[in-house]
Amino acid sequence: MSLLFWNEQTHLGSTMGSLNDFKSVLEHICSGRLDPVIDSVYPLEAAPEAYAHYERGEQFGKIVIRVGGE
Repeated sequence: MSLLFWNEQTHLGSTMGSLNDFKSVLEHICSGRLDPVIDSVYPLEAAPEAYAHYERGEQFGKIVIRVGGE
């Protein structure tokens, strides 16, 4: 957390619903009834490139940053 603060980085998210709404959507995703739209997947080392992609507004769907294995 200190790196986010000291490097003046920003984490963006959404709070467009209640915890129950989130649990319901997550249940649909896990059951395969709902597929999130993934624009692109970047390894953690390419996070700056992922953010640049986001800043250019070129994405359609979510930009995923993979942390760890496959």
